[in-house]
Amino acid sequence: MVAGIAALISPFALYAWVLLSAKLALGGDSPASTTLAVLPGYQTPATSLCDGVLQTTQGLWFFTEGSDYQNKEALNAKPPALDFLTLIGEQPEPGAFSSMLGKQNGTIVLTADTKGSVRYSAILPDTPCADVSHDGRTLWLRTTLQLPGEPGDRQQANARSSDHGQSWQLEKQKLSPVADKYPHDYRLIFPSANERWALYEDDRVTPAPLADGETPTQLLAYSADQGSTWQYLLNSASLPISEQYIAPLRPHGEVVFKKNELTLTPLSPDQILLWQSVELTTQTGDQLGDQHTAFTRLVTLNRKGQAWQAAPAVISAPMAFETIRQGSDGQIFAVKSGPGKQPDEIWQFDPVQQRWDKRGDAPNLFAPFPGSSSITSLRAGKGVLLIEVYARHRPGSILPSGREASISATAYYYSADQGRSWRKFDTRQYETITGFDAQTNRVFRFDDRGQDTVVTAQTLGQ
Repeated sequence: MVAGIAALISPFALYAWVLLSAKLALGGDSPASTTLAVLPGYQTPATSLCDGVLQTTQGLWFFTEGSDYQNKEALNAKPPALDFLTLIGEQPEPGAFSSMLGKQNGTIVLTADTKGSVRYSAILPDTPCADVSHDGRTLWLRTTLQLPGEPGDRQQANARSSDHGQSWQLEKQKLSPVADKYPHDYRLIFPSANERWALYEDDRVTPAPLADGETPTQLLAYSADQGSTWQYLLNSASLPISEQYIAPLRPHGEVVFKKNELTLTPLSPDQILLWQSVELTTQTGDQLGDQHTAFTRLVTLNRKGQAWQAAPAVISAPMAFETIRQGSDGQIFAVKSGPGKQPDEIWQFDPVQQRWDKRGDAPNLFAPFPGSSSITSLRAGKGVLLIEVYARHRPGSILPSGREASISATAYYYSADQGRSWRKFDTRQYETITGFDAQTNRVFRFDDRGQDTVVTAQTLGQ
């Protein structure tokens, strides 16, 4: 009798422990932690668009949400760009910025030198994106704030610092040749001191050809002279969708893009790869249909003298990758959604063979019990991959009484063998990872310790 009860308790105890440890993100590797800086007060990383921590050759940058209390602290510290709106010429009156902060929280920018000395650098009523030059000495803040100008001439305000935040200047040269783009609408790459690439979102709703007189959307631009002049290389008309993908869907409704994502991955100073992940589906009214088709296309760009030429787009994979990322070592990886209830997959591109190869599956947080696993973020470093996994388990697969119930959990995992195997990363003490440096494989975190916020780093793969 006792032995029979014990035999029942043991499996259920194991099951309960697996569910609990998954839900609370218990367990996993915890590499040695290094304290980098101590930020004054309770700081929340501003990660809605970009990372909350950036590492450069001059030190660290921190981007935090400006609560009422933190705004007052920053204003009292008088950072060099205290009145950011005055800097861009929008509000010339002293003190106007503090009244603006009462309307929206904005972002506080702090820096730390190599010795960990922290100071306020800027405060602005916006959520900016930060970009760093190829040598790490210059940082740009791309904002949604507008420069004053003629009506209808919308130019976003961008600021530049080349002395690790000690001073700021308005960027007179355009970071992007398309003036009315918001920070989240495009990505910048700085391969050298004078070169820059601007990659824009392809915001087409349908794959239909452009109507007569309709202007195509610019998608890719290149400058060899720090933005003084630009060469447009691709637009929406350069990437038409073949009728062979549209025709099978047309009987089921209007054909629309469910996914249309562009990614740029440099292979060498003279060759760059542009990826287009496409998923088409149908739409009737506001309802998306069940029919779909998907593929990933590759456009190879080669330098020819002082200009670049784009080769015709070719199908690279018969599926639409969810995410494509390039590590600091040049390796290119992608996330593919698993079929049905199967886990998401990690694939790697072989530039020599010009093909994609599967490397492994997303780990199951509820193992050894069944569960679905989706990769919600992928970061690629130097020989290391870091993923965030969202998993769901239905107790009905184990307990008949839990047929309709489900439990979900998230966790971070990292791999040092291109995604073939994974090690769980211990994150139970922290709410979120605030940054990842691809050059050093360091993960940055904010740790609330009473009156202050401690910024720590852990190196993966050691």
